[in-house]
Amino acid sequence: MREMPIGEVARLSTHIAELTRDVESAKQLYAPHALWSAESVGYFIQSVLQGAFIFAKAKQSPEVVRESLAHLRRYLEGLFSQPRHARRKEKSS
Repeated sequence: MREMPIGEVARLSTHIAELTRDVESAKQLYAPHALWSAESVGYFIQSVLQGAFIFAKAKQSPEVVRESLAHLRRYLEGLFSQPRHARRKEKSS
């Protein structure tokens, strides 16, 4: 495993911190009682992004990025969605 240059580590750390703040804000609004941490989701998002770009370069195709982002979106929608019974109550009101 190669060592990352300090500048690259700093950029990733900054990006993960920004993601963590955004995820924490969304968690407070949509999933305040969830047991997962915003930081762990921030690392997961960054991992998906970096992995998708590595595979896109290896395959010389952007399709893997599109598919990975679609999966990530569905995952995040699941984390922040309200329970189904709550939606039904709102609709029937």
